[in-house]
Amino acid sequence: MKKTKNFLYLFGVFLVVVLFLVIVLYRYTTKELSDSYTKSAENQLIYANNNLAEKSREVELLATSVLTDDTVRFFKDKMDAGTLDDYEYVQTIKKIRERIKQVQYNSIGIEAVQLYWPSQDLVLSTKSKEQIQADPWFKDIKVKGRHWGNHGNTLYFSTSYPYVDLSDETPDFFVVIELKSSYLREIKDSSINLHDSKALIRLPDGTPLFDSNKLDGQLLNNISLTTKETELTVKGQKLKVLSRYNANNGLQVISYFDMGAYMGPVRWINGLTLFVTFLILFLGMLVMYLFYKDILSQLEILILKFRKVENGDLSTRIENKSNNEFRYVFEQFNQMVTGVDRLLLSLNSEYQRRDTAEQKQLQAQINPHFLYNSLFYIISVAENPKATRAMATHLAEYYQYRTRAKDLVLLEEEVGFARSYLSIMAMRKSIFYEIHVEEDLLDEMLLPLLIQPLLENAIHHGIEEKEGAHRVCLNIYKLDSGYEVSVEDDGKGLNDKAIIQLTKQINQAHQKNGQSIGLWNVNHRLINFYGANAHLCIEKSTQLGGLKVSFKMQGED
Repeated sequence: MKKTKNFLYLFGVFLVVVLFLVIVLYRYTTKELSDSYTKSAENQLIYANNNLAEKSREVELLATSVLTDDTVRFFKDKMDAGTLDDYEYVQTIKKIRERIKQVQYNSIGIEAVQLYWPSQDLVLSTKSKEQIQADPWFKDIKVKGRHWGNHGNTLYFSTSYPYVDLSDETPDFFVVIELKSSYLREIKDSSINLHDSKALIRLPDGTPLFDSNKLDGQLLNNISLTTKETELTVKGQKLKVLSRYNANNGLQVISYFDMGAYMGPVRWINGLTLFVTFLILFLGMLVMYLFYKDILSQLEILILKFRKVENGDLSTRIENKSNNEFRYVFEQFNQMVTGVDRLLLSLNSEYQRRDTAEQKQLQAQINPHFLYNSLFYIISVAENPKATRAMATHLAEYYQYRTRAKDLVLLEEEVGFARSYLSIMAMRKSIFYEIHVEEDLLDEMLLPLLIQPLLENAIHHGIEEKEGAHRVCLNIYKLDSGYEVSVEDDGKGLNDKAIIQLTKQINQAHQKNGQSIGLWNVNHRLINFYGANAHLCIEKSTQLGGLKVSFKMQGED
């Protein structure tokens, strides 16, 4: 039964382990796929950002080359000095135009190159006059030195001459290079490598470069320039957001994609795998359960009945309703229990007869020399009527109690008997005794003649063998369950080795002559009547310094 159940439990554990492994595999594959998507998108984003950074450096170098061109640099000075005639003026203008056109043609992604002299309100550009007149926005640039900015969706780089001049004077001229929107769009699109992923380019003023939807706007509001990787939930979508910021040109390239859209197929496959695995294991468990059902139910009945027999219920029987191999087992069980019941009844009667005979035998072994010594004491004090009367009274009470045929007595009677004995010994040997008993224990029942042998042992083997010893104490006090009876003396006591040896002697099955007859008798009477837990306990006395002998009586439940 146990092995069968253990097998089922093992199979259940196997099911749990398999489900756990499937769940772990699901989480692992999901994480790995997510990391793979993220890594791929990050690499693509870095590639696009590097292209944008390289183009920015290229534009800055081209603007610097135009700025330092001698023809461009000294054009204003010559005009201010009046050293240019009309022909030279036209040729110089033509040369400058050729120079900026060459800059535009030799570099991919440049929309226009423009020169602007504020003092002369002169503009030279690769754009047409109509385009310049329609939107001369660059004339409003007031930033000295190198500067990246945007005009709407137009990204530009501007630098002024002289760019090291920190005075408040207006620069001689500005060089402004615009980047093509189509080129920037290609860079933006190059950061996308996953289906349905999207990208943004945030301009220096914080707006997106191209037209965007509400989702893009909410996304920009939730990420900062320093954000490199994060997850956001926007409009119910769980988005993975990656970004790179270029501090030189103020642009931030952002790529994002919906994790749910990419992980959906994986979750579906893993969910299907989990379901199929669970279904297979469940069907296997069901087949095993159906196979063992009849056996397990019959075994459970048999085990239940055996447990009742173990608990002492020998009246239990199995009603035989099965038509399989268990029918014979159940019949044999019923016959066995019937036979055991008869045998135990016979054994109990025999044990009772044996215990009664043994208890009478043990009581009969009490030392008879006590009577002789007490009578000799009466003879010795015959001239003292008071002492003679007291000894005779105690002796009469003592033997009156001894000769009563009672199986059990009140604790109060047993304590009275002990007091009579101690009174006799106090008169004979000048012994001082104390008796401490909690009053609510006096109505407890116990075997007779249990305490007096302990007192006798304390006097003869403790007090009499140590010069100056004269105290013996009887304590009876409550425990959490029951009560304890202890006898202590101030005699010579025993060392640890001697205590162990004495404990072995009184627990031997047969008593040997000369070896603690009184303690052996009490110990075996306690064990035979109350069980092994009621045995005598021998230890050093912490109260009087001699020996302490005690036993515990358990209370009734």
